[in-house]
Amino acid sequence: MSQIVTERIDVVASWSILGGMTGRFVLVVGLVVVLAGCGKPAQPGGLPSAPASPSSAPSPSASASQPLTPPAPATTGTPEQQILAQYVSFTTVALPRAYVAPPAKRRSLLDPVTTEPALSIYLRQIAQLDSKSQQAKGHPVPISQTVQRSGHTALVRMCVDSSKTGIYNQKTGEQLTIGPSREVLLGTLKLTPGGIWKVSGTSFQEQSC
Repeated sequence: MSQIVTERIDVVASWSILGGMTGRFVLVVGLVVVLAGCGKPAQPGGLPSAPASPSSAPSPSASASQPLTPPAPATTGTPEQQILAQYVSFTTVALPRAYVAPPAKRRSLLDPVTTEPALSIYLRQIAQLDSKSQQAKGHPVPISQTVQRSGHTALVRMCVDSSKTGIYNQKTGEQLTIGPSREVLLGTLKLTPGGIWKVSGTSFQEQSC
């Protein structure tokens, strides 16, 4: 049996690895996360359905102002540092940009940090939002996280503040949902043949942190 390596990396270190991040939003998808055994697969459109508060809602144009360029994959540091860097890049850069990008650009934005089956699932979910004239904006703010690694598979368990995330009506700009101030996100990553760790699945735990 492969040995599981667990490492706790503080938020300051993770942001230093990534060189600073812009863009906001993560939408969890319905995949089972390995190594955990306690995560609940998310439902499509996985943001909470609580009504938005005008005082806490981010500007509807916040994500749209970000450059639509793919993030650089993390290739330096320990495996645990690369894993965490890729997951944070996925949630705070690649996915937010994919949500506001034209359909033809979305795959190239997600590809540096995302692999199958998550890649296809996220592309379908973004298209589903498009069909409803909706758009996701904002990203969870990391508070603390742990990384577990077993062979070519890893699990990131991250406590986040999701209160700045939401789904908007594209036509009116109205915020339809708002995230909780504390929740646990789980990300499964696989080491690809090219030696890059990529997100293959995400889920969440129904608990505060």
